[in-house]
Formats: sequence, structure tokens, C-alpha cells
Amino acid sequence: TERDIGGIPFFRSGADGGCSARGRDFLRGRQARLQRELSERKQEACLRRGLSEGKQASLVMEVTELRKQVLALMDSEENYAVHFMEHVNRKRTSPFEVHAFTDREKLCEYSNNHRIEILLISEHDMEEGASRVRAGQTIVLTDGNDSYGLYPNVCKYQASSAVMRQVMEVYGQKAEEGDGRGSGAILKPPTRITGIFSPVARCMKTSFALAIGQCLARTKAVLYLNFEAPSGLNVLLGDSWERDISDVIYYIRRGERNIAPRLLPLVREIGTLGFVPPSPSPAEIYSVTADEWRQLFLSLRRDSAYESLVLDLGELPLVCPEILEECDIIYMPVLDDPFARAKIAAFEEELRLRDADVSERMRTLRLNVPGCDLSGENWAEHLPYSPLGQIARERITIDRL
Repeated sequence: TERDIGGIPFFRSGADGGCSARGRDFLRGRQARLQRELSERKQEACLRRGLSEGKQASLVMEVTELRKQVLALMDSEENYAVHFMEHVNRKRTSPFEVHAFTDREKLCEYSNNHRIEILLISEHDMEEGASRVRAGQTIVLTDGNDSYGLYPNVCKYQASSAVMRQVMEVYGQKAEEGDGRGSGAILKPPTRITGIFSPVARCMKTSFALAIGQCLARTKAVLYLNFEAPSGLNVLLGDSWERDISDVIYYIRRGERNIAPRLLPLVREIGTLGFVPPSPSPAEIYSVTADEWRQLFLSLRRDSAYESLVLDLGELPLVCPEILEECDIIYMPVLDDPFARAKIAAFEEELRLRDADVSERMRTLRLNVPGCDLSGENWAEHLPYSPLGQIARERITIDRL
């Protein structure tokens, strides 16, 4: 029989095809919400440009119309299939919606009527035959074998997040060959970029960036990028990583245009907030040109599921002020002392000399609140409810983020 898990139909052996009533209601409600957001964003963009209602009708909508692509999981081990589907579909940042199957006939029937971008199939079920399944790419879930014929493979018995990172890595390699995007998915509001920067030190820039990122991530798919070096995030999180945003810079410099699939395997999480591990090298971050950063942001706007990017810019705008022009809104925490005011005045003069007109997007903040307690396992969950989180929530409402 078919049953619903979080509004996504799960197809079990012997299932009758078709989505349940609750699944249809879930998808209709999400579609209606996104359509409303698209309409509001379109109207807001028109008003910013001073367009009349007549001209608004002829404006090409400034949104990327994507539909979440389908990753079909075929595994006769029902508990594994259900757990994996629930894990991935809980994450707003995933560009895929997982549909799980334990019946090959139902999978074949589904593939005849829906586009499957990735088929993730267990080694046992692959041996039973999956040639009739129409999919953009097939990846085999193995019990630990290093290879499986002509198909790429990932080990089944590891954390679901690790499986997805490896799947995204394989998918990104195919994207480089020109097959990276499918043709189908859900409407997504245009990705908005929020920058946090100040020429003043020790003014809670990173704490505020994490707070606003966590607040936004309660309702949106959000990616946090930290451009400080060293950032200290690895120490704060008690984690380490072999790959970081330096890998993304490498792909940009190789001339790859579709960067988003390359970035997805690197994404980790702080609570519900996705982030890419920052580079430990200031020289590497500061050597990236404005055009290279633009290429990254363009790919994330166009080819990812993220609705919001939060940029913790560190000192990067002092070297590359053009990056501020990529932001829809810029929050500048400041301190109220003579040196702070002098630094802000000097930076504003530098922007004027470089013809970087971002003054209308700047929001000056005086964060006169106690420092955040970032200790303990659940600090990320508590951050939106801290005094700093309250300021972040107020700014989200005021600035309609």
C-alpha cells in the first residue's frame, strides 16, 4: 500500500500508484505560498525601479523558476528507505525531493510519468534489474564494495548526510560534463543576499550573522558563507573538515559555470542553517576577484534551492568593495566611540571614490546587548531567542527578508 510520510508519497511493495489526498494538499499549500511570495517580490522589484503598472506587465519576472528535482530511492529494505527519505526531505537546503520505493514495478511506472533526475538503487535491487527505469543518472548503494560495474556507487551503511554528500559529489561531476540540470521542479522565490560587514572590530558581526541566519533558516532554505580567515568556526563547532570554500574557488578558476552542484557536497549544518566551511587562508580569500564572486552568487541564485544567502564578509569589502554591490541589504554593526566613527567615515569615503553606491542598502546597527553564549550542544537552537536573536527577528520583519 501507499502511505504518506511528511506529505511525500512512499511507495511500498504492492502499492497502488498516485499521491494521497494529504500529499496533494501539502504540495498545493506549498505552491500557493511560493506563488504569493513570488508575486510580492515581483511587485517590490517593480516599485524599486519606479515602473508603472503598465510596464510591470511587460517586465520579465526576476525569479528563477525551479522545481525540486526528484531523487528516487529504490531499496527493498523498507526501514532504511523510510529513514533516508525522512532525513533528506526535512532539509530545506536539499535541491532534491526523495521518493522512496520498495517495489520495482511501481518505480518503473513512476518513471514513465515523472522525470527522475537521480536513481539511487541498492546493490541487491540493481541485480534484479533496473534497466526499465528512466533516470538522468543512476548511482548504486553498495554494502561497501569499491566499485560496481559501470555505475558510480556510494556505501549504504553510513550516515544519511554522508551518503547525500557523496551523491552530490557524483552529481556535480556529471554537471561538469554538461548534464547537471534536469528540467523539472518547484517555484522558488528569488535568492536574496544579506551581507554583514563593518570596518569596526569587535562589534558582534559574526554573532549577528549567525543569529539572522538561524532566524531565517526556521522558514527558508539558507546558506551561510563566512569570509573571515581564520574564522574560528571549526573550534566553535568542535569539528574539522578536509574541504572548504577553497575547493569552490578552484572550480570557478577552472572556468566551470555551474558551481552550485560542486558546492552542495561541502555543505554542513549549524542547527537548520547550512554553511560551507570557510577557508583558513586570508590570502586565498582576498585573491578572488569581484567577477569570480559574482559567478558564484549567480550560480547559487540560478541553480540551487537556497532562498537566502547570508554573507559574513569579514574584512573582504576592504579589499573588494564591489562584493557589497551583490548584496540586497547590508547590515553594518558599529560602536559609539570616536575611533569607530572615524573608521566608518573613512570607509564611506573609500566607497565614494570607487563609485560603489550601496548607501541605500546599508543598515547601521548598534548591538547594545550582552554577548551570546555559544557554548553547549544546543546553542544554535537558542540563538534566535537570545537578545541578539530578537534584534535579528525585528530586522527580518522590518526589511522583509
